[in-house]
Amino acid sequence: MNFNSDHGRSAGIAGKSSVLAAMLAAATGASVAGAAEIAVSNVSMVQDRATQKVTVTYDLANEGDAPAYVVLDIQTNGVSIGRSAVKSVTGDVSDASFSRSVSPGTGKTIVWDARHDWKGNVSDAATAVVHAYYAGELWQIPEVYMKVDLSGGSSAASYPVSYSLEGPDPADPALSFAKDTLWLRRIEPGVFKMGSPVSEKGHDESGKETLHQVTLTKPFFIAVFEFTQYQWRMLTGTTLSPGAGKADEFPASHTGVSFNTIRGAGAVDAAPADGSVLAILRSRTSIAFDLPTEAQWEYACRAGTETAFYNGTNPTATTGADANLSLLAWYAGN
Repeated sequence: MNFNSDHGRSAGIAGKSSVLAAMLAAATGASVAGAAEIAVSNVSMVQDRATQKVTVTYDLANEGDAPAYVVLDIQTNGVSIGRSAVKSVTGDVSDASFSRSVSPGTGKTIVWDARHDWKGNVSDAATAVVHAYYAGELWQIPEVYMKVDLSGGSSAASYPVSYSLEGPDPADPALSFAKDTLWLRRIEPGVFKMGSPVSEKGHDESGKETLHQVTLTKPFFIAVFEFTQYQWRMLTGTTLSPGAGKADEFPASHTGVSFNTIRGAGAVDAAPADGSVLAILRSRTSIAFDLPTEAQWEYACRAGTETAFYNGTNPTATTGADANLSLLAWYAGN
């Protein structure tokens, strides 16, 4: 990988905003009372040709001198190379769990090991983008994960909420992602085609799946995994009837949990009913959790594709086993 660009772009975040989130789907309005705008300036970038390590320098300031959480992004031709390609960073930059902040000052330095993270890539149009956030604004970071700590159980007065640049490990033998931690991922707004073309196998010709364009104007968070029976017990203190062979980490939906059980029988545009799972989550996190809309759910599941499956393929069959679906999931057909 090679860079010949030495210029950067700064980003300062402050003020009051609101975001529709999901969890299930959660909505949050986060602001920092009295906080001044963070100013990132004088961003520059240079690469050591021998080691291929990239050094980014910048200045960080704000009127209150409060510590900030700094995230480095690398772009080529104005497009980010992705969070997973900018992980080996040291210096005046936050770690993945945001346990390390950066104090204001000049001549701040970040070192990125491009050879390790982006091996084999070359760009002559690269730009370093330095973003700085206050603690209450971490939810604004694109692609960030939200973590809700449910370990306090049903008697907890509140559930701590934190953020991470790295997601859960699906191979974790302790299955913590299905138990004490509720993981959500921020999804950016965008335009997509909802429904399915008439040529797609399994297309519903009743009109329910008419292909049409949908615009989502706000970011939202949506759960990485299905809400589990264990998490149900952590929130409510009650145990579902899972049936034979259904363990704690199985989805709560396997037990016949209904929309009304999760949200209450009220109108969908009204607040969840008192005592419902969503009402409990709202009261203990101060985040307006709700079920995702159909558009939010489909947008997240499509993952940027226009095909039936998120890996860019379409069904090969309408019943039984499907070769393309079998690459992605366990289901009745396999």
